[in-house]
Amino acid sequence: MAGIQGSWYNPAMLKLFRRGEPLLLFLLVFFPGYFMQSSQNVDPALFNSLSFNLFYILTAVPQLSLILYLMMRSPDIPGKKFGLVRFKPNYPLKALAGTAGILLVLVPLYIIHALLVSHGVIVEWPGMTWSFTNKAMIPAVFITCLTTGYLEESYFRSYLLTWGQKRGIGRAGLILGINALFAAGHLYQGPLGFLATFLIGVLLTLQFLKNRNLHLIAWSHGYYNFTVLMVALLWG
Repeated sequence: MAGIQGSWYNPAMLKLFRRGEPLLLFLLVFFPGYFMQSSQNVDPALFNSLSFNLFYILTAVPQLSLILYLMMRSPDIPGKKFGLVRFKPNYPLKALAGTAGILLVLVPLYIIHALLVSHGVIVEWPGMTWSFTNKAMIPAVFITCLTTGYLEESYFRSYLLTWGQKRGIGRAGLILGINALFAAGHLYQGPLGFLATFLIGVLLTLQFLKNRNLHLIAWSHGYYNFTVLMVALLWG
């Protein structure tokens, strides 16, 4: 047994694992959802269900805990570089500015798309829109959206961006590559959904590079997701 342990826990094997850690995390946490996604098998009304919200939260929290644990145990990157700072009560309010910035970019994008379609310049891009009608689920949906914000931002911005910077990858390449990967998880929403998600990712990346604060981008992300579902509730 000691010989087997020695073969696995030597410095060379640990270094190899560290190099492949981002890919392993992606395969464990995000790849199943990416692989299964399509506009046909994603239910637009799934947020109406308490069981879905509970299942998502109970699944995402351990995944988030794993990502945070690996960042805190990183041997060569301090926690503050990952944006792991003490939470302050004013962060949720400050994060509204990030959400407002996202909306200022996306609202014109959707308006331009609608105008081009209405004038026959382009055809309607296929995709999926959410159908949220259950007002009783609003508190649960808010928690789900905030959990999503922390889970996705902890990996794509806090972890992956910092990991890439530490290894000398150029900032422009990181921003484009990471956010293309992030947006690929929303292909079920069609080309417009992909483009919108890519832009959201870029804005959140720039916000993180400026502040190095995971809480701010997670809350901004969560607020945006929640806003989309509240618009679906009001206009559905």
